Parts: sequence; structure tokens; C-alpha cells
Amino acid sequence: MKKKIEQRKSNKNILIIGPTPPPVGGVAVYVDRLYNLLKQNYNVKLLTYHLLDGNRFFNKLKLMKIIIQSLRFQPDIIYSNMTDRYLMPFLILLNRIRGVKVIQHIHSYRVEQHNLIKKSLIFTSTLLSTIVVVPSKALIETLNRVYKKNLNLKKIFVVPSYLSTKYSSVLHKTTKILPSEVENFFSTHNPVIVANAYKIVLINNKDIYGIKDSVLLLEEIRKHFPNAGLIFFLPNIGEYNYFQLLNKLLKAKRLSKHFIWVTDPVLFLNVLKRSTLFIRPTLTDSYGISITEALELGVPAVASDICERAKGTVLYKTGSFKDLLKKTKQVLEKIEYYRYKVKKSHTSDSSEDIINLIESL
Repeated sequence: MKKKIEQRKSNKNILIIGPTPPPVGGVAVYVDRLYNLLKQNYNVKLLTYHLLDGNRFFNKLKLMKIIIQSLRFQPDIIYSNMTDRYLMPFLILLNRIRGVKVIQHIHSYRVEQHNLIKKSLIFTSTLLSTIVVVPSKALIETLNRVYKKNLNLKKIFVVPSYLSTKYSSVLHKTTKILPSEVENFFSTHNPVIVANAYKIVLINNKDIYGIKDSVLLLEEIRKHFPNAGLIFFLPNIGEYNYFQLLNKLLKAKRLSKHFIWVTDPVLFLNVLKRSTLFIRPTLTDSYGISITEALELGVPAVASDICERAKGTVLYKTGSFKDLLKKTKQVLEKIEYYRYKVKKSHTSDSSEDIINLIESL
């Protein structure tokens, strides 16, 4: 078990760059908590941005402005959570030239699917960074394979992208109470399954967050649990045409009253803590912060085995709907047993790992 973080105020100046809620995405939640963690120990400034879905040109201009703004600060360390692979090398290079140490946190990306230019920029960013943080060993193996073992693995550290909910800002905790539609859903459905995605993403026409599988899963689960319902947390729509197709599928399956979308900026944790079960049927992933949040709240979680998951997660074979159904049914049939297992398991966060990395610089 990790030691408790001591209140050890340092004179190090840290500039955190990244998105913050709203909208509520995994990286934004992490940045929000990272800021609240580090300000207990260091002099911290937060340079944040909000990107507009589907407006690449405007987003590039916004990120270029962020890079220019970073040069106005005089930090000892920049902790970057930027996900734009084209602009990241410029952020790192311009700040390294003036003697600033840069931690680049790679939350998730699909290196093998990128074109040669993007792969080269990712390599350059990794080369220029003082320290690179990745969420899993699997991502290091992918980087090593793509770049043919030319990376300096000594400066790449595995740190799961999870910081405890206690580091969430007060403003974020009280963003909005649950709407009446959600409250009514909880009162009329049991069990309630919850799933989430930052937005709908299709890669090679595949729904990588498994939203369609979530719909089909509910159809099957209701044969055994007639009052079952599913809440899907989706702060951004993304692929709108696919979203419409999913709604047509729900209507055709007569599930519209038993499956609801939460697209308002409602705090995800408020929905999650009331749920019976959390599922993460992803086809690609790096860790799955939401899984650890569920476990921390005492909610059992079923997830694909595509990557390393938090201890206590019930895993199913990625891409196998049959196995997803089997594991979900298994947990729901013995829900008290799995709740007990979750409570007995220790959910740890990465706060001490982050502090130790910063102290090493």
C-alpha cells in the first residue's frame, strides 16, 4: 500500500496544460484532479482550453494560442495533457529551449493506426520530453513495436490515469443535480446499468465504445431482469448519424423507455453511485478511469480485457458479445456477492506516483 502523501509545500513552479470539465471527458477529469492534487504541494498554474467538436481549424488556433501563452509563464516544470499530436512537439521544443522540464502524459492514442507523419511527430514529442507518462505497460509495448525499439524506455513511466474523486474540485462536484428524467428512471428500473463515452467514435466503421452492444445487452438482460434499464452517459454526440441509427434501433427493440442518454453536463459520479453495475464494452482503451471510479464507489464493473484494468474488474473477452452477456448476467445474479468483493478490494490512485515523478526532476 502506498504511503499517504505528506503536505510538503515545495518552491517548484508547475504549469499544467490540458482540458478541464465541462465537457466531462476522461482527460478533463484527470486534469481537474491533477491540479487539485499538485496545488497542495507546489506553486501551480493551470492553462486550460475547451475544444469544439468538429471544428478542427478553430481548435488548432486555440491550441496554438495555448502554446504561445505557455511562454509567458516561468515554470520549472510543464505537465502537458495535450492530445494534439501535430502541435505537441512545438509546445515541448519551445519550452525545452528555455530550460523548462516537460512531463508529457499520453492518456490514450492508437499509434499503429496513424499515418507516417503523425507517427513521426509522436516519436519527436517523446524524444523531446523530459519524462513521458503512459497509463499501461501495453502502451509501452506498442510504442516499442512501432518505433522498433528506438525509444528511450528509461524515461517512460507507467502511471494509471486515475486520481481519487477526493481531488475533484468543489465546483465540479456540484455542477448540476440529476434531472427529473434520470431520477424517475432510477425509481422505475432495477437493476440499472450505467455506461459512458466521451463521444461516439467510429474507427473502420466499428463503434469503439460498444454503444450498440450496450443496447443489445439491455435487450437480452431484460429477458432475465424485466425491470432492467441502462443509462448511457454521453456528454458529446460525435457521430450524429450513428446516434440517430442507435435511437432507431432502440425504438425497433422497444427499449426507448428503458435506455436513456445523459447528454447534459451532469456530474457522472452522481449517476454512477446510484447504479447497480457499470460496464465498459470498449474495443480499444488505455485504462478506463470510469471503472476505477465505479469500484471506488462500491459499484461492480464489467469491462473488456483490451487493456490493463483496475483490480476487482470482471473481465470479458474483447469483441465477444456472448461473453459480455455471460459476465453481466453472472454479476447481476450475484450482485450482493460482487458488491462485497468490491468493498473488500483496495482501490488505490496514482497520486503518490505523480508526486514522486515530479520530485525526481
